[in-house]
Amino acid sequence: MEDFTQYYIDVHGCPPGAAKICAYLLFDFRRHGLGFETLLQALKISKSTLSEGLKLLEERQLIRSFAPEGCRKRLFVINPGFVIRRFDGIEKALTSERDLLKRMLHYQKQSGYQNHPVEQRFNTLIDIFDTNARVLRQGIEKLIAIR
Repeated sequence: MEDFTQYYIDVHGCPPGAAKICAYLLFDFRRHGLGFETLLQALKISKSTLSEGLKLLEERQLIRSFAPEGCRKRLFVINPGFVIRRFDGIEKALTSERDLLKRMLHYQKQSGYQNHPVEQRFNTLIDIFDTNARVLRQGIEKLIAIR
């Protein structure tokens, strides 16, 4: 669980308490949800740390909460749609960078400046961005299909 906690700290910028909560919720494989008291006992963190962490994770849409019918207490689960949104954002970033490189390459050609190594580098980067964006899109479509 420590590796997952560190992942949420490093990649998602979560504070340690929130990262620990998210990592723990990953291991709720049935996805029935875990309550506040269950998380409090399992994680051995303060109520305020737990409360603040849950709020932050919900705001970032890493987790979601729900109240089962006829029950007042909220249960928390990993947000299954988060990875799709994350990959979608990465795909958009790749596409945006590719478009900027294309514009830069076009501007270079219009200016009359000839530098074949720079053109080669730009074209190679454009190909890399295209390939990775396409692979991500295919992965996103597969994830959407198995929801």
